[in-house]
Amino acid sequence: MSCRTRDDRSVSHTSPATQEHHKALRLTRMRWAATCLLAGTFVLLLVCVLYQKEYPWLAWLRSFAEAGTVGAIADWYAVVALFRHPFGLPIPHTAIIPRNQQRIADSLGNFVEENFLAPDLITARLKNHNAAKALSQWLADKANSETLADAIVESLPGLLNAIDEEEVARFFDRIVIPRLRTLDVSRAAGHVLQILAEADRHQPLVDRGLSALEQWLIKNSGLLKAKFSEASRYTPARFDAYIVDRFVEGLVTLVHEVVDNQDHALRRQFDGALQDLVVQL
Repeated sequence: MSCRTRDDRSVSHTSPATQEHHKALRLTRMRWAATCLLAGTFVLLLVCVLYQKEYPWLAWLRSFAEAGTVGAIADWYAVVALFRHPFGLPIPHTAIIPRNQQRIADSLGNFVEENFLAPDLITARLKNHNAAKALSQWLADKANSETLADAIVESLPGLLNAIDEEEVARFFDRIVIPRLRTLDVSRAAGHVLQILAEADRHQPLVDRGLSALEQWLIKNSGLLKAKFSEASRYTPARFDAYIVDRFVEGLVTLVHEVVDNQDHALRRQFDGALQDLVVQL
């Protein structure tokens, strides 16, 4: 729920100069209000002091007036002493910020550097932050994805029109094409596969591939039956369907065994084939 006042909402639609003027007016009103309240509590305190002997019950009101007057004066002095000398008098321990501005800035800078910008802290926070997950969650919101798509579509024509085709052609001729000619794709692919094979990083990909194979077999069992019937013209259709069903069930069971057993023989065979491919690349 918004806590902005009606004046704040009206000021937000005006020019910066007008906003500053309204802020100055509000500050002046608050100063006058605070000064009037202080004067009121001080007058009340004097009245209570003068008439307390005649009216003893004024002691309670006097306590309230004393607390309000002393508290207001103390707060005023504390705030004023931070930024300037009260009434222009060079009272000790006043105008603290102007006199110590550089030292305060250095202290704040050192505090931020030591407690927020230390390499260890930044590295730890970056390790704990999943940028890909945050981006995917943000894009999963339809409003966000539509806003991003609209912005790209609107800016793309202007970007394409601003591109000089001759400059792009020279860029490709001088930089891109020579590097593509010297690029060893097989070696790069081998390094990628080697990184995946280290510490079994490729196992989640294997599990996902096996799950996709299982889903494909279940969804396309009818297609397999049809192809099997075409190849086996002299056997009954029910027999063909039975054979295909048993074949699919056997493959699905085998897939489940490989997924559940991280030390399955087929996994070891796949790992060996992957290592051989890395060496060949």
